[in-house]
Amino acid sequence: KLFVPEIYNLDLHSTELVILSACETAGGITTAGDGLLSLSRAFIYAGSDGIISTLWKTEDKVTAYLMQQLHGYLKKEIPAEKALQLAKIDLLNNKEIGSQYKAPNYWGNFIYTGKITPRKNKKNNFIWLLLGIGATACAFIYFHKKTKINP
Repeated sequence: KLFVPEIYNLDLHSTELVILSACETAGGITTAGDGLLSLSRAFIYAGSDGIISTLWKTEDKVTAYLMQQLHGYLKKEIPAEKALQLAKIDLLNNKEIGSQYKAPNYWGNFIYTGKITPRKNKKNNFIWLLLGIGATACAFIYFHKKTKINP
C-alpha cells in the first residue's frame, strides 16, 4: 500500500505522467487552508508533470478500453491531455461498444491534471515570416539609398 504522505516524499520530477485508473482517484478530503488533499495532488506535488485520474466510480470494460486507446496514443507521442481526449472520442465512435456505455457518466470521470503541451500556432509562424521579409526589405532599401551616389 502507498499512502498520500509517502507520495509527497517521492521524487517524481522526471516523471511525465502518472495514470490512476482506479475509482475516485481524483477525490480526496478537503482541509482548511490546503484545499483538496488527494492522490492526484500528491503526485503533482512530488513532481509529476501530469496525472490522469477519475472523479467517480468507473466501469471496468470502459476503463480497459480507454486505457488501451490512451496508451496507443501515448506510444505515438501524442501529449497526454490530447491522448485522453482522443481515447474518449474513440469510445464514442466505436460501434462495438454498447450505447449504454457512451453516456458521460461512464467516460467523463477520467480527467487530466497537469502541464499542458503548448499548441503550435501557425499564425505566429506566418507573422514572424512576414516581419522577417519586411525587415529584410527595409534594410535593402536603406542600404540601397545610402550607397547610391548623389550627382
